[in-house]
Amino acid sequence: MAIIRRAVLRAAVALSLALGFAGAPALAQGPTPAEEYIRVNIQKGLDILNDSSLGADARREQFRSFLESLTDFHRVAMFTLGPVARTASDADKEAFAAAFHAYAVAVYDKRLSRYNGQQLKVTGSTEHGAGDVVVHATLTDKNGGNPTAIDFRVLDEGGKLVLMDASVEGIWLSIEERDQFVGFLGNHNNDIQALIQHLNALTADLRRR
Repeated sequence: MAIIRRAVLRAAVALSLALGFAGAPALAQGPTPAEEYIRVNIQKGLDILNDSSLGADARREQFRSFLESLTDFHRVAMFTLGPVARTASDADKEAFAAAFHAYAVAVYDKRLSRYNGQQLKVTGSTEHGAGDVVVHATLTDKNGGNPTAIDFRVLDEGGKLVLMDASVEGIWLSIEERDQFVGFLGNHNNDIQALIQHLNALTADLRRR
């Protein structure tokens, strides 16, 4: 379904902003751990994407491993599955999480390869609860055009920071994904296997291009 592809591609753009652009300088007052986490991982993503010594397969595998270290894909997948996650079998939930993971990585890889020259500047953060921080940033092109407001939700999971969501101009993308997936399931009798098959087909299509 094209609408699902558009939603997840938009989510990929947001993560691309976190990982795929030139790093921002440290804030004068000193960055918080969440701010530093976003800043540092920008450079890590860039190092992988710009490593000309890597072949396509090696680059994809390194980038996949990098994303796995950065994002709690299983938790995000269960959120995007919506209310169905409460009643689905463990087997269906695990299969969906695996399909979501593979699709997300394929989309991120495809989208990241299209961006160059932009700069992401971390501008501050807001704590919304213990271990729940939104890092604020702006994206500008190399000509200093109109900046785009970007937010990243970072959670502290037992001492490990993870990127859980991203917002572009106020639109939280995991919420948008959830709405699209729930809509798909509503049109397919809540058949998780149908959604899994659809995501798998989209993943295969992305990898062929």
